[in-house]
Amino acid sequence: MPIKHATTLKVGLNILRKWSCTDEQIKAILSLGDSLLKPMNEQDVKLTDEQLTRLSYVSCIHVVLKTKFTNEENIYGFMQMKNHNRFFEGRTPISIIESGDLNTLHKAYNHINELIVSPYW
Repeated sequence: MPIKHATTLKVGLNILRKWSCTDEQIKAILSLGDSLLKPMNEQDVKLTDEQLTRLSYVSCIHVVLKTKFTNEENIYGFMQMKNHNRFFEGRTPISIIESGDLNTLHKAYNHINELIVSPYW
């Protein structure tokens, strides 16, 4: 049985809200219209492949953060913290991915994922 798009969207929205994203940031990161931020009838939600890919990156970043950190302040606060690693260069991860560029979201995920295997973290 396939996962309903509404369920996938709800999980992604929950993560982004726990990262303290604004509605405007959420719409840009997920490439969503206003209507998908409101409570929804599950049968009415149909996401594009690109939106599902974006939601996948958000979920994967969340899993990486949960794997790396044990406290909620870092799990949910990391994305709003200035980061001085090479990719972020003093910016917050959210400030980078809120551009809405799918390639940038992919690069941010890859960089955050590298944190798991880095012996320096």
